[in-house]
Amino acid sequence: MKTKALLFFLLFPGFMSFSQNVMNGGFENWSSRFLFEEPDSFLTTNGQLYYMGGPANVIKSTDAYDGQYAAELHTITFGTDTMMGFLIYGSPKPGGGGLIGKPYTHKPDTLSFYAKYNIIPGDRATIVIGFTIHAMCDTMIMFPVFFTGQNNTYTQYKIPISWPPLGCAPDSMMAIFSSSNLDPPRSPGSILFIDKLEFIEGNSRYDFPNGNLENWTSQMSPYEPDSWTSVNFICNPGNLSATQSSDRYEGNYAISVKNVVTAPGDTLGLITNGRLGDGGPQGGMKVNLNPDRLTGFYKYIPVGPDTALAGLFSYRYDAGLDSNILVEQNMIRLPPSASWTSFEVPLSYDAAPNIDTLNITFAAGNYFSAPAVGVGSVLMLDALNLSYYHMGIDNVFPHQIHIYPNPACDYIYLDQPVSNSGMNINLYDLAGKRIKSLQYKAQEEHGKIRIDIRKLGSGVYFVETVNGKTKNKGSFVIQR
Repeated sequence: MKTKALLFFLLFPGFMSFSQNVMNGGFENWSSRFLFEEPDSFLTTNGQLYYMGGPANVIKSTDAYDGQYAAELHTITFGTDTMMGFLIYGSPKPGGGGLIGKPYTHKPDTLSFYAKYNIIPGDRATIVIGFTIHAMCDTMIMFPVFFTGQNNTYTQYKIPISWPPLGCAPDSMMAIFSSSNLDPPRSPGSILFIDKLEFIEGNSRYDFPNGNLENWTSQMSPYEPDSWTSVNFICNPGNLSATQSSDRYEGNYAISVKNVVTAPGDTLGLITNGRLGDGGPQGGMKVNLNPDRLTGFYKYIPVGPDTALAGLFSYRYDAGLDSNILVEQNMIRLPPSASWTSFEVPLSYDAAPNIDTLNITFAAGNYFSAPAVGVGSVLMLDALNLSYYHMGIDNVFPHQIHIYPNPACDYIYLDQPVSNSGMNINLYDLAGKRIKSLQYKAQEEHGKIRIDIRKLGSGVYFVETVNGKTKNKGSFVIQR
């Protein structure tokens, strides 16, 4: 490394960590990724916790009574919620309000299973079995069971099922296995192990579907952009919200975000560089300096009187409160546009302290003020970039040129008027070597100059403009 470059990094060793850009801001990289694991035939709380950005609390445990695996259910606190671990056999009713059973036609007299548990005082593990009969009557027969205290050894439990004299067999069955009360209060730390579920009817035994908890399936996301979270994992197959598009502004791909009706019945179409929590997008990318603005290009084709949204949410961690505090937010509307159009979302901070997390979120509909979000509205995005306040090199070498975006990837722009005699522009690397010279004529420019930097490597560069007898300097960072 030459002397000039070495001196710079000795004086300012943390500079390069400041030059962060939007991860996968061009939406070039797509993949399918692991979300969570669930036992076949059952639903668990793992999906809800993934949606909230939390850990799975129903675990494929090798501490089993029979076979290789059992289900290990934990009650945990995540954010402000205390979530019991549960297994559900059945389907949630649309809009909530209970479960819809799965087909089942036997009339067992006993439910048998093996369990061990450690239930925090004041809490109780809960097991509920229900049968629905529609043939000659419409009734649900429920059999709740509760566990309290501690049992560290797998024990067989036989729960009697008493049938009323209805004269007809059931046509469906549902079940819930929970490490805590179904309704609050619940106690974090309660644990329930379940294994080898089966029904007994006289001398006959009927397997509970996947009752030995041996078969688990990894839930994978649909194909979606790396470093971004969409609502694809709750979309119906063939009707995804976020898809890869070859209609792009630059590169090979852009992203298409569409408002769709998801599997739970909500109309959604959004992406975020963080996660999707119950209260909206959360988390985001870690930053060392305050971002100045987000820039990019979009197309938007709405259905009905809708607008798209682009938002920035900046946070800093407060050790005293042990939580992230919202410092600033700015959300703009993106009006309809059939062609690629530039946009920017600025942040001002008003002398706020430095932030450490930046959330970037886009929505294909105006979920905050529109009377109705249009199903089918499509927002396309590409070429996202961030610029920052107080870039380290700008503080060391004052300049008069506004260069953006900074950090940059493919092009930089200079807000620099060109004199009647024209302008010469020189680019230098960190060692002081001139690597590029350009000439501009006044009649060719209108106060904005674009410079192609696609052939330059990542790093710090200097710009010198010679405008008549006036020289100005600036600096920028290339990050790929």
